Formats: sequence, structure tokens, C-alpha cells
Amino acid sequence: MPNKIFTTFVTMVPVAKARPRVTKTGHSYTPTKTVQAEHRIQEQVGREWPNPPSEAALTAVIWVYLEKPKSAKGRVFPTTRPDWDNYGKLVTDALNAILWKDDSFIVTGVVHKRFVDEAHPHPGFQIDVYDMSDVTDLSNIDFTLKLTQ
Repeated sequence: MPNKIFTTFVTMVPVAKARPRVTKTGHSYTPTKTVQAEHRIQEQVGREWPNPPSEAALTAVIWVYLEKPKSAKGRVFPTTRPDWDNYGKLVTDALNAILWKDDSFIVTGVVHKRFVDEAHPHPGFQIDVYDMSDVTDLSNIDFTLKLTQ
């Protein structure tokens, strides 16, 4: 079975990873909002994770909790942009060289987009990481049940 090695909730307004921008002179840069969000995640996880970056096969489960706008009345899920994968990319890139050596060590990734609710009243990212090193048979793992929030 996968072994949960890290869990945290980063309270913040979730930001999705934005594509690099290119100036008229051809210089590329990462948008400020993306850099600031990555730094916020790095700061918190860097304080909480006392170990060197993992080089094990990992599963990352990321829950994105968003404020529910008035225009979403009646909707259960946040089905608008940004896309779920851009939230996951922000978190996994931010944690390179902190929680894992590189996000290439993530062999399974799950990203859930949800509105804040009574059980999760604050916007932000719930990050759960599992070490897959001892897993020899994937047929016994139900990621939809075992790795849910």
C-alpha cells in the first residue's frame, strides 16, 4: 500500500500555473502572480518538510478549494477556467527540490477542483503525497477510494 509521507493545507487564493510571457525583445519571464503563488507554497512546505527532496516514486493528490462566486449558484463543481491541470502544475513545479527532487518522480497525480464548503471553509491547496516505493501490485489500489479527501 502507498505510504502517506506528507500532508498540508496551504491557505491562499488558488492560482493556476500561467504560461511564460515573452517581451517584444524576446525575453521570457514567469508572470508575477505565478511566482508569488509558488513562493507561498514553497515557504510553507519548506518549513514543514524536514527531509531532503524525495527520489522515490510518488503519488501527489491535490485538492484545490475555490471560493464559490455568486454566478455559480446551483453548481456543485467549479467547471470554469482555469483548468485543473494548471493548478496541479503550479503545485508540483513549486515543490521541485523541496519535497521531491523533480516532479518527474510523481508517477500518479490527481487534482480535484472543489468549492469551499463547511468541511473545507478556506480557499487553498490541500497537498497529500504518498510514497509508492513499496507498491508491487497496482491492481490492489483503488485511487478513487484510498486517496480521497
